[in-house]
Amino acid sequence: AAYSLIPTHLLSQAHLKIGRLLVCEMPAEQHEEVIFDIVNQLNRGAQLITEQEEREQLARFNLIAGQRSHASTAYDLALKYFITGAQLLDDPCWLRRHELKFKLELNLAECEFLTGQLLVADQRLQALSERALTIVEQGSVACMRMNVNLLLDRSDQAVAVCLSFLR
Repeated sequence: AAYSLIPTHLLSQAHLKIGRLLVCEMPAEQHEEVIFDIVNQLNRGAQLITEQEEREQLARFNLIAGQRSHASTAYDLALKYFITGAQLLDDPCWLRRHELKFKLELNLAECEFLTGQLLVADQRLQALSERALTIVEQGSVACMRMNVNLLLDRSDQAVAVCLSFLR
């Protein structure tokens, strides 16, 4: 009843304030216990967040929520968290927060793969292969690209991905 009394144009502000209170009032080690409460509140007010540090923190929270959703096979929900997290980080984050941006994009591609969006996952993985800096990142992308190509019945491209990784 009280929620319906909040004017529509103030809902985003209210959700953002609730999310910020949850983050501030709770010890950091307990954030994961209530990650969905935090993320769901903050995401509803995300368009109002202007500080880069807070945007990056929310992207990390979305990564955690997405990984937990993925672990419980809620792939569609995980996909939403990964999309939101990735959208919070602009292109300069590839330099500043490479690991976070990479994890969000890789998990996003995996959820696209798992939800049958093979062509979208393939495009994302092709772009991600250019951003992979370490051998572990390159290997993760290559494995997923091979799986996508095999499901798309493009075994020749799967072999090409494997060979290019081995070089």
